[in-house]
Amino acid sequence: MNKQINLIGGIALILFAAGAFPKLEWLALPGLILLMYLYLQIDKLGFGSKLFRISLIQLIPLLPAMGFLAYINLDQAAVTNNSMLNYLSIALIVGLLLFLTYTTYLVATNLLLLGKNANNLWFKISGVLTKVAAFTMPLMGLGLLFLVLAQPIFLLGCIIYKPSNSHN
Repeated sequence: MNKQINLIGGIALILFAAGAFPKLEWLALPGLILLMYLYLQIDKLGFGSKLFRISLIQLIPLLPAMGFLAYINLDQAAVTNNSMLNYLSIALIVGLLLFLTYTTYLVATNLLLLGKNANNLWFKISGVLTKVAAFTMPLMGLGLLFLVLAQPIFLLGCIIYKPSNSHN
């Protein structure tokens, strides 16, 4: 399982980096799937983290809500003619920010727990950055910036992960 985490972490880091380039942003989706798989594998190691479950809870409501907001953005005529739709979209954005703030905080505490139990500095740094992201999430751009910085650091931690003597 150790080599699998190292390999998948490397592939996910490459996909994460490639997704930042124009015309390659579609690579972010397989990178997200690999990240979720890494969370599942790390949760199975017995460090007490619940990264996969929290991330799944985070993704399930976010996907339809983001689809709705994208639809509203595409259909500008519907937005300008319907003030109720404007209020609904504002309420949805505020609700999503609060939900994302809370679940990001839960991910951060689990990353810090994982870093402590696995004795991995990269996981600890990723946990600190994710916690800063959670506290700055209401300032949308700043919170997402810290979250984007935390992801590759977590993946670097997966690449160099070696089980401690107590988890061999």
